[in-house]
Amino acid sequence: MLNLFPPKIKPILNDKSLLPFLLSSKTRAFSSSHSSSSLYISNLITGILNSKNPKQALKLFNSVSRTINPLKTLKLHSAVTYRLTDAKLYVNARCLLKDLIETLLKNRKSHKVCSSIFNAFMQFEGAGSNTNVFGVLIIALCEKGLVDEAYWVYRKIGRLPAIQACNAILDGFLKAGRVEFMWEVYGLMVSNGMLPTDVSYGILIDACCGLGDNERSNMLFDEMVEKGFETDSCDLHDTDPWPV
Repeated sequence: MLNLFPPKIKPILNDKSLLPFLLSSKTRAFSSSHSSSSLYISNLITGILNSKNPKQALKLFNSVSRTINPLKTLKLHSAVTYRLTDAKLYVNARCLLKDLIETLLKNRKSHKVCSSIFNAFMQFEGAGSNTNVFGVLIIALCEKGLVDEAYWVYRKIGRLPAIQACNAILDGFLKAGRVEFMWEVYGLMVSNGMLPTDVSYGILIDACCGLGDNERSNMLFDEMVEKGFETDSCDLHDTDPWPV
């Protein structure tokens, strides 16, 4: 996969003066009564994206997350997800997105939740080329059982995400009993030059076995062996760590 970089956001204020201001008690009090202020939210987003490390970004986000309604500030959550993804903290980013998805599902339909988060990401400059952050979103959606929404993101970004995200969709459709869509995704992967992993083969073999298609299962198994994969990994497709 390409080595992708986070979006470049021009700081609204000087970074050195911005962060202490945003983390001050006066600012937190301000956020409680003026959380809808677009300038305040913009400053928060800038502070998160321009933070010197992910710990600082999380500190800033956590200092205001309890006082800001996520239904109205998806861009703030998107900013911290970008920052965590850039730092290769994929698990942290995914957990944050899963919590956000769960919160939004209380008031919105699943596709509206998905499109809202997607559109929040797309507001950042260069978002269209950053497939890693959308890969994290795809995995988070699949882990919440929203494979249709994950597939929508997969098609919407117009390019292949990381193999872990592709495998999450394969597994999601398999668990949903919609094997035809699983094969469609796999076909798109291969036709666009993405090589399946041992996890990919494990999912496909499970699907064939479930359908009683032993001939196809054996063919995939032989192909897996030819490519040098450990054959016992086909029983372990639930674990697919993101590369660091």
